Amino acid sequence: MANVHLRRVTRENLEECLSLQVLESQKGLVASTTESLAEAYVDPNLFPLAVYDAAACGYEQPEVPVVGFTMYEITAGVGFIMRLMADKKHQRKVDHTKAIFQIEH
Repeated sequence: MANVHLRRVTRENLEECLSLQVLESQKGLVASTTESLAEAYVDPNLFPLAVYDAAACGYEQPEVPVVGFTMYEITAGVGFIMRLMADKKHQRKVDHTKAIFQIEH
């Protein structure tokens, strides 16, 4: 499984983030990226991040696609992972436990 690299959602990767989809059987288990980004827009305690393959690390504009999405919240100094999803094309290829580790640090 590939290592991951997290980046802020920006103008440059927004469309890719919005196009992420889960498998049909997973719909309803996690909010869409569109819904998550709308929530983050109005709540300054929410921090959305694009999940990339680690090959993106060190590049301003990575040549690798966004493979997933995560969002965390910080309330009263405590962090919570609100969302974690892998695009249906990249499931079983990316180790999302490494994404959780990066969020924590």
